[in-house]
Amino acid sequence: MKSTRIASILLLIAVVLAALVSCGGGSENEAVNEALTTAGDTAAETEVTTSIYDDLPTGDFGGYNFRILNNWSNFAYTSFGEEGLTGEVLDDAIYERNAIVAELLNITFEIQQLRWDDNDTALKKSVLANDDVYDIYFNEGSFEAVHAQNGYVVDMKGINSLNPDAPWWNQVATESIRIGSPLYYLYGDLHLMYYECYCGMLMNTTACESVGLETPYDIVSSGGWTIDRASEYVKSGYLDLNGDSTVTADDQFGIGMHHHNAISFITGSDLEIVERDSNNLPVWNGLDDRFITRYTTVAEKIFGDKNLVCNGDTKGIGSLDRTVNTMFGLGRLIFFVEPLGALGLYRDCEFEIGIIPVPKYDEAQDEYYSYIYRGAPAMGIPVTNTDLERTGVVAENLCAYSLKTVRQTYFDVTLDFKRIQDKESQEMLDIIFANGKASLANVYGWANFAGDLSTRIGKGNTDIASFAASRESKLVAAIQETIDCFAGQ
Repeated sequence: MKSTRIASILLLIAVVLAALVSCGGGSENEAVNEALTTAGDTAAETEVTTSIYDDLPTGDFGGYNFRILNNWSNFAYTSFGEEGLTGEVLDDAIYERNAIVAELLNITFEIQQLRWDDNDTALKKSVLANDDVYDIYFNEGSFEAVHAQNGYVVDMKGINSLNPDAPWWNQVATESIRIGSPLYYLYGDLHLMYYECYCGMLMNTTACESVGLETPYDIVSSGGWTIDRASEYVKSGYLDLNGDSTVTADDQFGIGMHHHNAISFITGSDLEIVERDSNNLPVWNGLDDRFITRYTTVAEKIFGDKNLVCNGDTKGIGSLDRTVNTMFGLGRLIFFVEPLGALGLYRDCEFEIGIIPVPKYDEAQDEYYSYIYRGAPAMGIPVTNTDLERTGVVAENLCAYSLKTVRQTYFDVTLDFKRIQDKESQEMLDIIFANGKASLANVYGWANFAGDLSTRIGKGNTDIASFAASRESKLVAAIQETIDCFAGQ
């Protein structure tokens, strides 16, 4: 865009100079003003017509039937336009995006949506039979990691029609699951379940205010939402609602979550369980002092007092058959750490809901980092695909028009709950989406190290040195197996 502005300025100067030379017996000021207006209009037109969408790849594919294998989720929005126009604003925005791309490229779409395990079976079956059934596909990240490891997907780095650096693809999130040089998967705007899998802190603002706490929007915006500040909120959040002096599911808790989502605080504290070397290959360097200090701080300050945490281990939760999800729906939690897709479960709650990011470790940490749940789908291309350049053109256009026409609709719908349509939550979503990272160790599931570590931190268990030592040999072996698989492709 800079070159466009420079060209516009040069054009403006040239037209004005020409007007000065040719004004003759007329009014010099009048001629110059007319020239300025004409040149300004021309410059404005040049500025408007030049955009990030101008360089999208094009083509006429003669009515080709573009085949997509989509995933179904039990907690997140996964529609890719399968149902046609439904009258629901988000469904219709996606369907219309598909229609735009279909007309531009002269293609049709065939979309098959299967549950994650059936999706996995269908992809494997087609690849092992060397049968060209799907052009692109989506499934949960943990399945896709196995597919990449087994050589079922294409390295997209060599597809000229794809531009992974374009703003409709998310480079930070993609790099968080990338191993080595190949580019097997891309996160981007074309599949909305990707956004649904960002973990944040769903907040019961009504309960927050009931214990005398201000909603922490301003604290987040100022960069002060840290483990220490969050700990103050968690400690203040407990109320013995029935007055029996016993911690039960009838009480209010400061925070609740499923154990596997406690890893959000590891990512939020800018920690990586498994590092990568200079070749972008996973390597186990042990848990250094920085990791242990931050982990221990979170375990103690957020999860150390089991009476304040509703995670399934709290007395009375299981016996009353109240899941953590139910507890939030009943208004019994200040914070609920969960993928944002869970918001759809609480449209009719009788309390106000807000959204904030998981806290930073401290104020010295520059950014908030959001954990992307391992179920988030990225786009992959099966190795059976026979025309990669055509696939790249279609995928690039789908993702670009998702940014152009679908993304804002999704943001609006995500916040379309009773009394939640507020400016603060919109700003919080921007912060949550700004720096999302998947946990490489969790996506690949090496020795279930990341999963068990998440459970331990969620239970306030600070003894991780002995845990790491007991798992080290299995973890290293699992990582090496993945590296060997990639090297053999």
